[in-house]
Amino acid sequence: NTLRSMYNSNFSIKSDCSLSSAAEKTNQSIISLYVYLVGEGKNYVFSFTVNPDSDELKEYLSKDFVSYNISRGKNIVFIQGIKNSHGMMNSIISAGGIPLFPVVARDGTESFDVLAQNRKAVEGVLESASRHNDVTYSNYDNIGNDNLLAVMSRKQSMIYTMNLTDIEKKVIRKAYKSGYFTWPRDYRLDLMVEDFKLSKPTILYHIRNAERKILKLIMD
Repeated sequence: NTLRSMYNSNFSIKSDCSLSSAAEKTNQSIISLYVYLVGEGKNYVFSFTVNPDSDELKEYLSKDFVSYNISRGKNIVFIQGIKNSHGMMNSIISAGGIPLFPVVARDGTESFDVLAQNRKAVEGVLESASRHNDVTYSNYDNIGNDNLLAVMSRKQSMIYTMNLTDIEKKVIRKAYKSGYFTWPRDYRLDLMVEDFKLSKPTILYHIRNAERKILKLIMD
């Protein structure tokens, strides 16, 4: 019964923090898997991104990280350290919200998902966020068990699609939602050609490239 009365808020803020700046300048999303308060105005952050230049990252991270460490895997760069907070975690927690991770930084914005026990709490989160930041998008819904699973699946999809180009994301999302992957297909290739005004070989290239990138993250 408790879950049936919970609310989920998702919102984005325009941000000039180091992670958002680094994401914008390197043209890669930065995924923060964990953020927590470690002192007055300080957060511990554990994040990762795909294939940026480490030296270029350092240039932007030094903006508001007090200390940090960058380690490179095969395809992923991990970032962990202490940074000056711009108040979002405090705004969420003080208003009674529960932050859902990951937090995604891209194109000069940061996107958040928050759970709250009631509408008053979730409205308090948005009000607190708006006092200190430029909120560019916000939405909230009453959720139950099934919708909570949908929220978590959407958060997971952010990781799997983070290294896709904009057109790959649009094509693969449209293909999935419209029934291209069902059997028999509800959405044919010729319809995608009409919708995107692209040739069949180009559409197929974007679909297969997106599939390859997603499978690489899952299988590697």
